[in-house]
Amino acid sequence: MTTKIRLGGLLLGSTVMLPTVLVSGCSSPAPSTPSSTPSVAAAAVTSTAKIAATPASMPSTAPPSVTRAGALTGKWSGSYSGPYTGTFALTWTESSGKLAGTIDLSTSGTLPLTGTVNGTAITFGTVGSTEITYTGAVSGDTMSGTYTVAGSQHGAWNARRAA
Repeated sequence: MTTKIRLGGLLLGSTVMLPTVLVSGCSSPAPSTPSSTPSVAAAAVTSTAKIAATPASMPSTAPPSVTRAGALTGKWSGSYSGPYTGTFALTWTESSGKLAGTIDLSTSGTLPLTGTVNGTAITFGTVGSTEITYTGAVSGDTMSGTYTVAGSQHGAWNARRAA
């Protein structure tokens, strides 16, 4: 059988050998004399196929990476900039998407914190003399985002898993 495949503006041709197909329920061999009406199988053998190609370079539609359960448990070190600048150390545990632990800010000392992680999105914060909320994204052993102090002042932060 000769098959012609159109790929973009190119017309490709090849010869293909098809296996014999047995149809259940037939008890006698096919007649040896040619028939004037082609069978469905014969029509399929002589047809021209058009195949749509999907380039290998098409972008993946897979969802973004999801943080696995408990992956954030441990110690992290980071820095923040903006109206306030400094460094911090996080020590926390993660369970079922909930974070609990402490943050040691270079400017204010150690404070308790709580938060959540959902996929790669993270939110955590402190409640002390001033409320500080951190939002951002986690990617492996790093995370980054923005912080808000007392609901009005904003800055950037980033952290890396401590060695």
